[in-house]
Amino acid sequence: MKVIIMEESRKRNSQIAELLERRKHQVVSCAGSGEFMEALYKGSADRILMNVEAWQRGNAMYKYFDIIRRMGATPVVFYNAPENFVNIPSREQNQGDRVLTKPVETEAVVEALE
Repeated sequence: MKVIIMEESRKRNSQIAELLERRKHQVVSCAGSGEFMEALYKGSADRILMNVEAWQRGNAMYKYFDIIRRMGATPVVFYNAPENFVNIPSREQNQGDRVLTKPVETEAVVEALE
């Protein structure tokens, strides 16, 4: 499975990537908005792991470049989400989406893919 990770903390990003690679997933790690947009433009993914706080920081740029359209119907695991978070505004919810409220452990993020 091809997984894009959007996590600004390089340490946490590498921890998640390492766990996924051990499970034989193909991983594209993104530590910033530019890397995330580039990964989406380069090709599709089977899943996206996204720190909600990272999405919120890049929200204006994502709207401008219409990144929600690029994400398409790809299931997303949103983690570090506030209690009332359901989905990104203007994105249709996917049946495979998962929301993990904060705080969340690295292993729980990876487990949410299964």
